[in-house]
Amino acid sequence: MTLPVKNLVAPLIAEPTTWLVGPVASTYKSNETITVYNLKSFFEVDSAGNPTTYPLGTSGPFVLQVDNEQILCSAADYFDNKVYIYSSTAGNGRGYNGTTIAAHQTGGYGSGQVSVVSTSTQSVLTQSQALGFSPSGIGGSIAETIPRMFASGNITPTSSQLRTTAVYLYAGQVISNITFATYTTAGATVTGTWGGLFTSNAGYSTFTLVAATAQQGVSSLAASSYFTWPIATIASGASSTYTVPTTGIYYIGVCITATTMPTLTGLFMTTAANGGAAPPLQAGTLTGSTNPASIGTTYTVGGSSNVIYYALT
Repeated sequence: MTLPVKNLVAPLIAEPTTWLVGPVASTYKSNETITVYNLKSFFEVDSAGNPTTYPLGTSGPFVLQVDNEQILCSAADYFDNKVYIYSSTAGNGRGYNGTTIAAHQTGGYGSGQVSVVSTSTQSVLTQSQALGFSPSGIGGSIAETIPRMFASGNITPTSSQLRTTAVYLYAGQVISNITFATYTTAGATVTGTWGGLFTSNAGYSTFTLVAATAQQGVSSLAASSYFTWPIATIASGASSTYTVPTTGIYYIGVCITATTMPTLTGLFMTTAANGGAAPPLQAGTLTGSTNPASIGTTYTVGGSSNVIYYALT
């Protein structure tokens, strides 16, 4: 199907995949929609193909691939995980870009059945600007690992392990604080609390600490609360800020040592969706330490499919 839709851009980095939760017929029907398992990891890209935090459909049509068929879509309902197929007087979005219209059956975990091919584009903005969170975000946040509206998971980390999540940063941004939120379980008999910002090697197998907070010196962490820990050290020594040197993917993490670990607010994902493409959305469970590590400390990736909500201010 050829339709008058322009300026669609493919992601430079493959987005996570999902799957159908119901069958799709081999012919188009008026006002057709398709429902997938999870849309919350799908976002528009900018004109260079870099990820933004605009939901699909914010700027215009987008293309999904379902099995071998590409489908031009006009809107996405992130609450019901429903996608609306494009339709106009020129035609509909089924069998887009020369692909063949076909019937599709319900998929399953790890099938990678549904993926993003291309999206309408946004200009390069900070993540908080893209979602309109600034200044209504956490302390006027300049970046968040996931949109705050999607943070609904109750995730329990292991004591003395770093739980890190990817964030896209732009050169020149100045980071002063790391913020995260506990969920329903408080932390008790807490003996270590610190956080850091990390870069990765080309293969995302190791991660290096580039900025760290100080030891927070608290004995407990209340449930259902936000915590903001200021940057204290960078490569040049003591500093209250870290200036991002290069645009790209970074990772944020906190390390809590406690007898009773608090639960952290985040987003549950399938291992297949998170680990099926580079870069990983999280660096897994890195072996941490009670006290802040030295800048330049390198960690080997562990494994987890869950992402934590972090904000940078």
